[in-house]
Amino acid sequence: MSKNRKLLKGSLLGALALWGLAGCGDLLEVQDPQRYTSDDLNNSLQAVADGVEGDLYSAHDDIVVGAALASDEFQHTGTWSGWDDLDHGRWLYDFVNYTGQNEDYLRARWFARDTQQRLKDVLGESEAMSSPMMAQVMTVEGWADLVNAEMFCEAPAIASGPAVSDMELMANALQELTAAMSVAQASGATDYYNWALAGR
Repeated sequence: MSKNRKLLKGSLLGALALWGLAGCGDLLEVQDPQRYTSDDLNNSLQAVADGVEGDLYSAHDDIVVGAALASDEFQHTGTWSGWDDLDHGRWLYDFVNYTGQNEDYLRARWFARDTQQRLKDVLGESEAMSSPMMAQVMTVEGWADLVNAEMFCEAPAIASGPAVSDMELMANALQELTAAMSVAQASGATDYYNWALAGR
């Protein structure tokens, strides 16, 4: 086969491929039924607030094992050095589990703050600030700062901000939990009032 014929054949195949793709319309567009848009979240505010609370519980789940090992409530009998270190009182400052737990609480706090703004945007300031959902997410915000202050010597107080001392985080938690109690009382959310009070 001559060089020109090979070139012609390759060009024709390329043109046919492009023509075929052009005729496929939306072949490459994918429908993703699990994708949530901002509108979906705005129309499911209670689910979002419950997700905020669940995110805090998820962070607690991660930290419970370490605390139980450190306090001898649990005893490590496996082979992983990370659990063995905790079981024998060896705390490594930059151990991935600890930084991960710190980040879990920071994420829960971000989620709580983001949802507070979402509630205000959707419901309006006045209605949002008298809603049990607002009491719920404000309580989570306070508890996230409280546990971070108790567990770590420093953490950012604002998203992407510099690390501040545990005492500053504790002061923030006190203000956040007090504010959550006020909203919970105004909205009749007794459970969240009591939860915020317990933290304060």
